[in-house]
Amino acid sequence: MASDLHQAEPSLRRVTFIWSKAYDTKDWALLASICADEMWICYDKLNMGIRSQKMPKDDFISMLSGSQLLGNPKLSTQHFLGNVLFEAVQTRESEIDVVCGEWQIMASHQRVLPDSEMKCWLSQGYLKHFY
Repeated sequence: MASDLHQAEPSLRRVTFIWSKAYDTKDWALLASICADEMWICYDKLNMGIRSQKMPKDDFISMLSGSQLLGNPKLSTQHFLGNVLFEAVQTRESEIDVVCGEWQIMASHQRVLPDSEMKCWLSQGYLKHFY
């Protein structure tokens, strides 16, 4: 698997770049092009009120593109990805190997408030994507 993982790395990096670009440009069709039919999401550490769950791709994109999240026209983001560690993992649900990419991430957020003031904040941490 190590050799396969090394060969797959450029594709894994590409799909993750597409993920961040889709979030930041609010390009939901682009996001849909890289998502599995069913998504396992876990936003627990972000305190967004979204519980860990499996959901169909269309529901995931509908949730993200809603006005309460990234679809808010007064919100803009920039997701910066740093170093990554790719590891092959075995899932309990199948015998298929999957890859986990643990990325360093910093996300810049800007929101226009009702009084037209601009609020900016940075979030940083680690992000896990399963491919």
